[in-house]
Amino acid sequence: MAFSSEHAFPLVAVWGLETSAEPIANGCICLVLWLCLRYVFISQDSSGNWREFLIWCAFTSTLLFSLTVKRENILLPILLPVAVFLVRFRNCRADSFPAHRFRWMLLSTVLGLIFSLQLHLSQTQNSEVVLLHKFPQTPAELITYLPVFVSSFFVVQWYGGAIVLVLIGVIVASRQRSLALFPLLLFVGYLLLYAFHIRTYYELRSGNTDSRAALRFSMSLMGMWSVLAGLGTATALRWFRRTRVWTNHPVPLNWIAGCTVVALGVASFFVTDYFREDLVRDEFRMRIEPSLAAVRAADDNPTKKTYILTLEPLIPQMYASPDVNIISLRTLNEDVMRSVGFDQGKVEVLYLDEQIHRSPADEERYRSQLEYLNQFQRTSLISNSLFSINKINNGSSGTALILPKN
Repeated sequence: MAFSSEHAFPLVAVWGLETSAEPIANGCICLVLWLCLRYVFISQDSSGNWREFLIWCAFTSTLLFSLTVKRENILLPILLPVAVFLVRFRNCRADSFPAHRFRWMLLSTVLGLIFSLQLHLSQTQNSEVVLLHKFPQTPAELITYLPVFVSSFFVVQWYGGAIVLVLIGVIVASRQRSLALFPLLLFVGYLLLYAFHIRTYYELRSGNTDSRAALRFSMSLMGMWSVLAGLGTATALRWFRRTRVWTNHPVPLNWIAGCTVVALGVASFFVTDYFREDLVRDEFRMRIEPSLAAVRAADDNPTKKTYILTLEPLIPQMYASPDVNIISLRTLNEDVMRSVGFDQGKVEVLYLDEQIHRSPADEERYRSQLEYLNQFQRTSLISNSLFSINKINNGSSGTALILPKN
């Protein structure tokens, strides 16, 4: 998993990411929220029903599209009607929005839930269900994830200290009977979802989690994070403008504030860019370069069909030619090797053994696969501290290599 640095600027956050799902999901959340507010509360002119219908279509289609980006966006059709309901009855005004718009919004929710069922989003959780069966979690154990996830937002290196402004925004939004409840409710919903999210086999096996695991998941919160931070900033500025320091020196303080904002934006960009480039280099060295070496080794023998055996099949598959096939170590067994013709000597199998997967947890997780692999002799083609590429021999020739134990 690749991580990135994050500060209080959404554009910089997108730049710091190595994947596209989180920033696109972030944009979808913000757009769905804006269209929802536009449809339910703002667009109440007398220009006719056609414009109202178009806004509803834009809201609903964006809502459905967000479900295809990330399954977690199922929270949107669930939480937005709740927010509308709270704002409507906390304001206690009959003219706050037309009742028929709320019914149409509920229709959007129903369409979103039906669409999620059609996408079989529940089936994508099968791997997590398997993990939970293997490592049953008690409520007390799940709650231990919450403070670790929340505390990660206090890391100044990642978020630039914007948590102070966000906390102010949370307090203000919770006290106001206004539209500020929308970003607050969405932020809390996604925060709890990711705080209790079952992340990896390794966290469940060790019984603890790392605050760095929050970085990628927190990217989906950054739209609401920025809205709340903006609300906190506005509140802090209103308070500051009532102080004697501001009333006596408004012009110099305006210049100081403007220059400070520009300096923070530039510093945030370059710091995030530095972290991103550093992590990209590290990921290339640890994951991509070994796969490229395995692909080159497979291409050295064009006369024979070659399979690359690896724990990360997607990476060599991206770079290999159509003549090179990939076998995931997770699926390795006698039936698989027989089906590809290994027992008859029809194919050549290269095993990519990466240093990042030489851990006791991996040995335990893939014990049966590694025991099956250890019965064959192997010839070392490339070997260094980061990875090794071994040719699996179907016979007695070659040099027997024992998998490293840590």
